[in-house]
Amino acid sequence: MTFLAEIMPSILYVLGAILMILFIVLVFKLILTLDKVDRVVEDISSKSRKLNGLFDMIDKIQFINDKIISGILSVVMKVFKKRKGDEENE
Repeated sequence: MTFLAEIMPSILYVLGAILMILFIVLVFKLILTLDKVDRVVEDISSKSRKLNGLFDMIDKIQFINDKIISGILSVVMKVFKKRKGDEENE
């Protein structure tokens, strides 16, 4: 019984020290990984800010295109509406 009382705390201290060292290594690797992720996020953010102007220009072109198409469509609808009215009168 004295053997267990003398050896068991030593074993627990060694295992605790090993666990603490593994935890420190894990935290260190986690910090390095988070630094890499932070750099990637910064890179993506800067590239997306550069592309915002391009997307704004595309939105303006699309708006102008929609207005032109709706104008052409309204003219075509008026022409067909007049022809249909002329055919009914005859």
